[in-house]
Amino acid sequence: METLLTSLIQILSYEVELHEELRVVLQEESKGIGRISASELLLLQSSKQHISRKIAMTEVRRIEVVQEMATKWKMDSKELTLSKIILQVPHEIGQSLQHCYEQLKDIITEIQKLAIANGSLSKARLKPIEMSLRFIADWQKEQKTYSIAGVLQNSPEKISRVSV
Repeated sequence: METLLTSLIQILSYEVELHEELRVVLQEESKGIGRISASELLLLQSSKQHISRKIAMTEVRRIEVVQEMATKWKMDSKELTLSKIILQVPHEIGQSLQHCYEQLKDIITEIQKLAIANGSLSKARLKPIEMSLRFIADWQKEQKTYSIAGVLQNSPEKISRVSV
């Protein structure tokens, strides 16, 4: 059981590190929105995906450890929460687990706030671009001509040819 508890602490500590990395990348993205190039944004996106994959793999390992613990304690793994584990282990190990949990919870809250803010900033930045593209598309549909008096006007709609 000692080995499983040590593994769980190591896994949770590693999750804290990974989430901290993700938070840093999101902060870089937030600072750079509207100022950094598309290639830099792609690098940041790639970093976020890479870290997210690592987090997912770590989560799988954590779930496996908890399932092993549940088997040893003859419990259903779905009912075995971190708070239940903390209550059943020695005090110093419980404190380490609680500390990791608190850190992880705080970082995830920050990540959620950053992700929402970044999404809003990105969406706001895309609005003028979309409007410009719509204007250009509409402008290209209308062919400008000059009237006999030399005034710029829209040409009448042309009937497209149909193959017979």
